[in-house]
Amino acid sequence: MVLGQGNPPGGMGGMGGAFGGLISVVMVLILMRKSPPGPIGRLIAAGATSPETALKPQTAKIVRLHELDSALQRGLVVRLDDGRCWVDVPKVRRRRWVIIVTIAIAAGLVAEGVYLAARSLHLL
Repeated sequence: MVLGQGNPPGGMGGMGGAFGGLISVVMVLILMRKSPPGPIGRLIAAGATSPETALKPQTAKIVRLHELDSALQRGLVVRLDDGRCWVDVPKVRRRRWVIIVTIAIAAGLVAEGVYLAARSLHLL
């Protein structure tokens, strides 16, 4: 852009802005992958993946028991009568794939929307 011309039409910063938006989604996914394990990850790392190998949350270094509440409600973690917990790994994998596919579809729709907007504004 030449100095003094102002912003490009559309207010999105052109296709560079759209590219930056897509890169930000990828960076969020990378950061999520690199984050420390939550209670589900700790239980899996401790080997609590079946009723036979179930562990007390404290054994898996889960100090705050409320961390397990949402996983218990979703059925990703199962609590036995004696207080031990185990992770339903197939459910966790299905849920992760659903999240990944949903994010990919949303990113594709955003990219398509930006492309169509740029075409309608004759930026392409």
